[in-house]
Amino acid sequence: MISLLLFWILLAFSAAENGTFVSLQRRPDTVPEISPAFDFNGEVEKGLQEHLPLTQSTIHFWTDGRIPADCKNNAEIHGYNATEFDVLEVTYRDCTQPWIMCRLKTAKTDSTAMADTFGKMPLGMREFVKHVIIMDVDRIKPSAAYSTGDTIVAADEYFKLYILTHEISHSIDSHATVPGVTPPEGGGGLSVSKAWMDLFNHDTAAVTRYARSSWPENLAESGVVALFDIVVPGGVGTINPNWTSVFRQYGTYKTHYGHIVTPGAKSSCTHRIQDSEIVRIGNGNNNFQAHFEGPTWYTGPKLAAGIQRIPLGAFHNLTFVNPLQANSVS
Repeated sequence: MISLLLFWILLAFSAAENGTFVSLQRRPDTVPEISPAFDFNGEVEKGLQEHLPLTQSTIHFWTDGRIPADCKNNAEIHGYNATEFDVLEVTYRDCTQPWIMCRLKTAKTDSTAMADTFGKMPLGMREFVKHVIIMDVDRIKPSAAYSTGDTIVAADEYFKLYILTHEISHSIDSHATVPGVTPPEGGGGLSVSKAWMDLFNHDTAAVTRYARSSWPENLAESGVVALFDIVVPGGVGTINPNWTSVFRQYGTYKTHYGHIVTPGAKSSCTHRIQDSEIVRIGNGNNNFQAHFEGPTWYTGPKLAAGIQRIPLGAFHNLTFVNPLQANSVS
């Protein structure tokens, strides 16, 4: 994983010279966390669970020795053997292209719960995810979850909607173009734009304590509040009387990404992050694209007809860590 320090060094070198992106020597720590603090794991998660609609899915288990390279690599990084994981091909009714997920076989979150939880994420958000992986929390400490190259790795205990919203927000930030704000050639980067910082400076608090750690984390945490405000009747004001102190953060997220994160805004998928290569679950990395005949049509990282590949984003080679200390499990 790339450390936060290295992240900022790399991002500083990639910042635009024309003033579009902010000076990365600054962090969004000039104001305190909102008081009272948002309870992401409690009332926020409850609101998302109750009001995000479930997209129906079908699950097919791969039992023939195939696994996405991202699953295998992340498993081995944390000391697992890839054989310890179930490989799920999950097809939702709103997208002909399945998502390939990897679940630790001993996880408390079963395959149906895994598919259903991810299936509550609006389609526009799911489109920005390559793979989803569940591991044991003891193996990925000090992370509750992390996002690396648009693949989400989450601890079993933290496979929750607010965690997915946070991690997917990093991918949206990396890829989604905001006219007049991010580079016109694409690649995203709203969180490190002057526009985001200028609006932040009009707020009197940060959405969470962790949102004060970096600009991308500020946007990702704002995404959780924004999605709650979109789907829960009455919005953020129903759980925090001081919502106006952070309005520009989650309001700006809604302004630029509302068409992506609002449930029902899309009825069928049009764009996807291309899957990682499909490799052998055992030793060796030979991919199956050319010669393997699997039980389903899906044998490699190809996109279905009519679905366009989302190109590499601004943060495609970075890892965003959501630390345990920023979350609490009740």
